[in-house]
Amino acid sequence: MSNDVLTETLGQCWAFPPQFAPDGVSLTAGVKAVMQSLRVLFITEPGERIMRESYGGGMHDFIFENITDELLAGIHNRIEESILRHEPRALLRDVIIQPDTQDASRLRVQITVSLSGTDLVETVDGTLNINEAQTLRLL
Repeated sequence: MSNDVLTETLGQCWAFPPQFAPDGVSLTAGVKAVMQSLRVLFITEPGERIMRESYGGGMHDFIFENITDELLAGIHNRIEESILRHEPRALLRDVIIQPDTQDASRLRVQITVSLSGTDLVETVDGTLNINEAQTLRLL
């Protein structure tokens, strides 16, 4: 698909963090817009956005918990719920959550989505630091 078709299908939005140039606001479009939206979703906590109080990944609920199968299932469900509720352009295909081999308090998260209206499949990786009060950071 051409960039114009992807932009028309998936839309465009402000770049995050916001960037300004003499000719206006920098925009992100197509696949980059959807992936950026997922990153923003998971660094935002519900209640942070005044006009959309339910928006956010809610990952702070899992901070300082013991890493158990129940915790992993809860994180998986929260990721699935958040994407279903807040990012209709991304159709969740898979979520893989595994303890980090280098740091016992960190979880490695891999999210695979297909993009609505296209045949594209994208994967994004991130970390969730359970004992450091940091939310899910997608790379």
